[in-house]
Amino acid sequence: MTSLWYWLSKKSLSVISIISSFVFVTTASSQPNYYLLHVEKVNGNAVLSLRTFDFLPCFGYSIRVSQQWNGDTAVVSISGFVKPNPCMGGAAPAETHVLVEREGKNNFYLKILDDGASDLWHITFPKDAFNGVPVKNSFTTYQ
Repeated sequence: MTSLWYWLSKKSLSVISIISSFVFVTTASSQPNYYLLHVEKVNGNAVLSLRTFDFLPCFGYSIRVSQQWNGDTAVVSISGFVKPNPCMGGAAPAETHVLVEREGKNNFYLKILDDGASDLWHITFPKDAFNGVPVKNSFTTYQ
């Protein structure tokens, strides 16, 4: 009976350890991502540069995005990260560049969507300078 009790208690500790590990991994991966953004004119077009605050485990990660227009708003949806192959040692932020301007438009909104959250910026280009005013920002900041 003692050996059965020992075996059951050892199995229970293993199950508790597995559950604890799962809860930790789930909690760690559900933390929001934070991004630095920068918009600049490139060949007369507005280009959004987006970079993570956090470093990922190797150099060369990119941010997977899609972009569309909804009226006067450029909507950029973040759908994850692309791991480089090969994964070179070290750590670096993930980044991407997205064309976000319609020809000749110097005043528009930029909406960034990530994991159910959204930030909204008002973008203007007086001459060749960027001016971004946050309308609502919780996970993005201007660099």
